[in-house]
Amino acid sequence: MDLNMLLKRTNFNIPFKIALVVAVFLLLFIASVNYRMIKNLQNSSELVSQSLMVDREINNLFSQYSLMESAEFRSVILKDSTFKDSYIDYKLESDKALSKLYKLTESTPEQQLILDSVSVLKDELHSKLILLHGKIGASGSDSVVIANVKTTASLLKKVRSLKEQMVLEKEMLLQERLATFEWQTNLTPLTSLLLAFFSLAVFTIAFLKIRKDKHQIQSSQLLLGNIVQSTDNIMNYYEPIYNDLNEVVDFKIVFANECNRDYLGLDPEEIVGKPVSSIFPFLLLNGELEEMISSFKQGETRSFERQVAVNREKFWFHSIIKPMDKGILVVVRNDTEENKAHEKVLALNEELILQNSIMVEAKRMARIGSYTWHIETDTAEISDNFYHILGYDPEDFKPSFENYLELIHPDDRTSYEEVMKVVIETRQPPEHTYRVSTKTGNTIYLKVNGKFIKNKGKEVLIGVVQDITAEKLAFNELQKLNEQLKVQNSIFVDAEEVAGLGSYIWYLDNGEAILSDNFYRILGHEPKSFKMTFDSYKKFVHPDDLEDYITLGKETKAEGKSSINKYRIISKTGKVKHLQLNGQYLEKNGRPTSVGVVQNISKKIRADEKLRLRNLELKRSNIELESFNRVASHDLQEPLRKIQMFLSRIEDKEGDKLSEKAQEYFSKVTTAAQRMQSLILNLLSYSRIDSNHENFEKVDLNQVLQKVKEELAERIIETKAEIGSEDLPVVKGIFFQLEQLLNNLISNALKYRNQTLIPKIDITSEKVRREQIPENFFKTSKHYYKITIVDNGIGFADENAGKIFEVFQRLHQKNEYSGTGIGLAICKKIVENHHGNIHATSKLGKGTAFIIYLPA
Repeated sequence: MDLNMLLKRTNFNIPFKIALVVAVFLLLFIASVNYRMIKNLQNSSELVSQSLMVDREINNLFSQYSLMESAEFRSVILKDSTFKDSYIDYKLESDKALSKLYKLTESTPEQQLILDSVSVLKDELHSKLILLHGKIGASGSDSVVIANVKTTASLLKKVRSLKEQMVLEKEMLLQERLATFEWQTNLTPLTSLLLAFFSLAVFTIAFLKIRKDKHQIQSSQLLLGNIVQSTDNIMNYYEPIYNDLNEVVDFKIVFANECNRDYLGLDPEEIVGKPVSSIFPFLLLNGELEEMISSFKQGETRSFERQVAVNREKFWFHSIIKPMDKGILVVVRNDTEENKAHEKVLALNEELILQNSIMVEAKRMARIGSYTWHIETDTAEISDNFYHILGYDPEDFKPSFENYLELIHPDDRTSYEEVMKVVIETRQPPEHTYRVSTKTGNTIYLKVNGKFIKNKGKEVLIGVVQDITAEKLAFNELQKLNEQLKVQNSIFVDAEEVAGLGSYIWYLDNGEAILSDNFYRILGHEPKSFKMTFDSYKKFVHPDDLEDYITLGKETKAEGKSSINKYRIISKTGKVKHLQLNGQYLEKNGRPTSVGVVQNISKKIRADEKLRLRNLELKRSNIELESFNRVASHDLQEPLRKIQMFLSRIEDKEGDKLSEKAQEYFSKVTTAAQRMQSLILNLLSYSRIDSNHENFEKVDLNQVLQKVKEELAERIIETKAEIGSEDLPVVKGIFFQLEQLLNNLISNALKYRNQTLIPKIDITSEKVRREQIPENFFKTSKHYYKITIVDNGIGFADENAGKIFEVFQRLHQKNEYSGTGIGLAICKKIVENHHGNIHATSKLGKGTAFIIYLPA
């Protein structure tokens, strides 16, 4: 049995049934009209025939009377005694004729009245004729006979007069019936012909209607067939299998759609014709086959839900069994995703259900009150629970409009009065929500409904109030949440635009796509200005990347993901943009879908390109720096050492011979050479500090500080400096660099000391979170050690705080303080090499504080 046969079994066109009933009705109507016309024609014919029979019987009746008269007269005149026998015969014939006339004229009262007169005259005539018959041959009978004869002649004359009346009535009735017969004779064929044409027209219309309905049914069957094959549900039709006792023991699969293959891996063509129990053996486990048999027998729709394992994967199926024609239709819906989602929701909402249990119990309480208000007398009755809702005990106060108005919240009192005016004027109370203040001072929301009814001939307003405080507060909270959601959505949209992001939903089955507003803007178009598909998007893809884009589409359709995640587009304005895409595969409404985001990384690409060029430049700089190191370490120092050597020899051999002015110049040259050597050494130190972290180790700053103190012991003693420190932390770094860091900072504090004060240097430490650090630098650690070195030296203007860490930057003249201007630059480079930050704060004459942040 194919699908079309199944549809013919299960569907019947209602208009077709109506047309068929109308056609049969018209056919019966036409047949009945024809039958009535023919019956009327037959009745007319019978009436005409009856009139002719009446005419014959009239002649027969009155001819019998004439024969009786002539026979009697003959017997009187001829003295013939044979009249007795003839009279009896004539009398019997006349009675028969009269009886027939009575029957034939039953439908004509006029004829019946004439026959009644004839019957009376007939009796008189018989008596007179009998008298004449008795007087035959008697003496003195001639005068009597003559008298009787005259009387008889008079009676016969009356009878003939009645005959003439009957003949006249008969003629008139005959003419009338002949006219009716002729009219019906002419009308019947014409009516039959018209009815035949009408019947033909009706059947033609019915035929066209049936033909049209047939095409519609065929189209509907085709459409329904496509729907059945394209639905997400399993749809099977089964017919019962009977045993020898004519009991249903199983079902045979008659029809199965393609979803059997999709969900259960069963070929519909292969399972058709086979028993249900052999194809779906799990139906035998829970009595579901018996449920199907019961549904078929009782003609009731049944449904049940069960879990089925297919290829070690569990599915939830909801089955609906509907008896149809000679079998059952089984519709199975895949509820797996819904059940999984439901289980997740149940798991996530367990805590919420627990928290809401109190509220659920509260909702079960009858927070409803009723009232009856007699408007004419302004009296009212309210239920006990209404009193409780208002915070009162029953009968605590006498309800009236004025009393109740005092309970209305002041902000709602005016609107309440306006509503009540409308209620009184229109007699149509609207649903109304307002606030009241309870006896305890709480404000609650009440929703009121009511209607007018007749009570003892008077109109009263009855209704109910409900405490909806919880619902109202929840609604207000929901409004707040909705507002927050709107704000969050707005933030998300703004974030997309700020971050150069766009989102998309791409349906892999037909290529349709839904883009976010900012995706359209990335393409240079207004949001929602056109519909997008995978193919139409190609016009935006850069020609050089089109092949990659096509590969991306093929891989995503085949595997749900792609190895290609970058390509270029050309926007509406002709601008080339680099996009990076991140998508994932999922099922959306039963359709294969790729959902993801794209980001405009054009700036990043340009920045990466600049970075690449800078790296190349840095490499060149490093090469040059290495060359400089070689020059500084050998080529520059070699002539400097020779200069110092010759200066030393000149001073040893010729120093006493030089004039006082020459000795001054010679001293300056020697000092300049020493400063030059110090400058070269410092430059070498600065250039040799690299960012290689492979030799990082745990360094105890307490040990570093101790070593620095030992190195600077002479200067500390000389200046009588006081250096105090707390327990310093252990950090990851390079020991000698951290030593150089503290050495430079303490040396600076001793160098730029206040000559009128004893130098004091305090070193403190604390651990802070990176959110607590106000300075802006790239923070790689959640926590940092904040190391602060404070002195009481001469200080400097705070606006110069940034300059002191630059190479060769000095705030004093060379003749004021010695130095090369590289020491603090070295400190900054060492701290940055340790992923930290250093800055200084100071005021002239108030000392300086150096703050260092190192990762904890």
